[in-house]
Order: sequence, then C-alpha cells, then structure tokens
Amino acid sequence: MRRVFKKIINYGIALLTLTRLSNAHSVKAHQSNNSINIEVSADLFNKNVFRGVTYSNHPVLQPNISIGYASLSANIWSNIGLGNGKLSEVDYTLEHHRQIGSRLNTSLGYTLYTFPNPFKGNTQEIYTRIGLETKLNPCLIMVVDFKQGRGVYGELSIGHEFVKGPNINAAIHYNHSYFREGNGLSHGTIFFSKQFPIRGTTLSPKLAIAKSLSKGFKHEVYGGLNLRF
Repeated sequence: MRRVFKKIINYGIALLTLTRLSNAHSVKAHQSNNSINIEVSADLFNKNVFRGVTYSNHPVLQPNISIGYASLSANIWSNIGLGNGKLSEVDYTLEHHRQIGSRLNTSLGYTLYTFPNPFKGNTQEIYTRIGLETKLNPCLIMVVDFKQGRGVYGELSIGHEFVKGPNINAAIHYNHSYFREGNGLSHGTIFFSKQFPIRGTTLSPKLAIAKSLSKGFKHEVYGGLNLRF
C-alpha cells in the first residue's frame, strides 16, 4: 500500500511539472503569435470502463496530456491501477480537425494502443468524428480497428451544458465485430458532469450509467473526478 501511495505522489508531481511547462509554453506561444495549446489532466475513477467493456473493477488513475497546434493535435493517455500500482495502458493519438462554417466540426485521427504491463499486444485504429454545435450538440464517431479488434465501433451522442445543474450527455453505441463476434447495438450510456473552476484548474465530478443492449455487455455505474490544468 505504501508503494502505491508513493507512485500516486510521483504521478502528482509529474502532472504539476507538466502544468508548469504548459504554462511556460503558452506564454511563449502568445509572444510568437503561434496557437500552441498544452493541456494536462487526470481522471480518478472507481473502475476502468471503455466502450462498454469493464477492464478493471478497481480504482484507476488516468493521466492525460494534449498538445495542439493549428488544426493538429497529439495526445498521450495512460491507465494506472491503484490496487497494484501498475501502468497497464498507454495510448498515443494524432488528430486533424477542421471547422466547416460556424457550427459543423469534423476530425480524422489515428490511435496506437499499447499495453506494457502486462504486455498483451498492441492494436491500432483510425476514426472520424462529425459534430454539430447546436443546443443538443449531436456528434457521430466511427472507429475502425485494423489490427487486434478487426471491427467497427460507432457512437451517436447528444448533450447539453446547463448553467445551473449538471451537464448531461446521452449516447447509443454500435459494435460490428469489434473485439467480439456479431454486430448490432451494444449499449447505451448517460453521462453526468459538472465543472468547478478552482484557481487556474478545473475540477469535474463525473458519473456514467451504462445499459446493456446485447450479450457480452453489462449494466454499469461508474464515475469519479477529473482535474484539468
């Protein structure tokens, strides 16, 4: 247990260091009129659930760093089990996004998933996202895994940010041979969140309720906190 707390402290120090670096880069970007954006965040969840599948029923820490320049962005995301202190996943994403008109936004991206501890074999995917900025902000995401998963995953969502009360997002998910046999609607999810700015950072409680729509998926309730710098 002492070893786990020590690792959490080390990750916290690393996040603070990255925050200072991001602030420094932001100042330099402003001085040179370049649109460089660096964002550091971390999720603390009671379990690790991804696209309707529960990969861990124990608390996890998920540090994340994103770097954006003009229409390009790069992201590194990781998952650390707080029960054993192991770094179980590190994902690398490159994305190109484009604004069409005043409301329509699109993006095309690539993600490399790695599983260093224990090593289970990497996988890769390409994805596209189309979103419309309206009161309900409809968004469609299509994912093609071309290595381990060898399938297609889709997500259609709507959501709204309320001035008073929680932000609500609802999504329906589709699975076509994505890490499993068969195809069809897999599950539906409702997300609740709320942002609280605190001295240059943002603290966001999160709660998700997932409803199974086919075999291989379970009803889940999970959540936690997000800290963004």
